[in-house]
Amino acid sequence: MKDYRKLFEDPTTLLLGQGLGSYYYWSGFGEAISNTELTFLEIFRNYGLILGTLLLMLILYPLKYIKLKSDDIHTCILIGYGTYLLMCSSNPLLFSSSGMIILSAVISSLFLGKNQKEEMNHIENKKPEIRSVHG
Repeated sequence: MKDYRKLFEDPTTLLLGQGLGSYYYWSGFGEAISNTELTFLEIFRNYGLILGTLLLMLILYPLKYIKLKSDDIHTCILIGYGTYLLMCSSNPLLFSSSGMIILSAVISSLFLGKNQKEEMNHIENKKPEIRSVHG
């Protein structure tokens, strides 16, 4: 943690980050590496406070809106995604291809449910046309 404290003392790094793939000497590892296992601190190291906050909001966005839904499937998604994010806090899975797939699936489940409800309401409100044929 002292390495992160030292790293974020530089205002440029704090605001703008060091960029993806940048190496930093970590005293705990004894060498310069590009990625530690503290994922959420890595977000701010790579992207800085400005873009890192936006990225973190994107990652946490589903938790807020899933919580508002009361059906069983969304409760299961909330528990699973929350647990996944907890696991990712000490494991660099979040920014792998599997992490992006999970984020995409969770976000799409929010909008899929919303669009299906709107479509069902549209179908229910549409009145059938009755035509009489006089011939």
